[in-house]
Amino acid sequence: MNRGRPRVSEESRGGKAQLRRIRRLDRGVDPGDCLMGGATAIEILVLTYNRSALLPATLETLLSQTVPAKSIRVVDNGSTDRTCEIVRSSRRAA
Repeated sequence: MNRGRPRVSEESRGGKAQLRRIRRLDRGVDPGDCLMGGATAIEILVLTYNRSALLPATLETLLSQTVPAKSIRVVDNGSTDRTCEIVRSSRRAA
């Protein structure tokens, strides 16, 4: 007879178990993902909804990194502010 806490599988636990799974995935860098010179290709995904006040600084920071990103994609979830306009203007500036 098993007394104490019931066993919970690692898959159903959140927190630390989930973080360990994410770390395991991060370790698997494929050699095909590297650019010339051995630098890893970086792709950035920005999710946004009505954050036009924060978006210019975010994009400026991403564009000014010492290791340039292969791509920066902004996914807008139907904003009603100037988000789309800001993304278009920063794309022209880049």
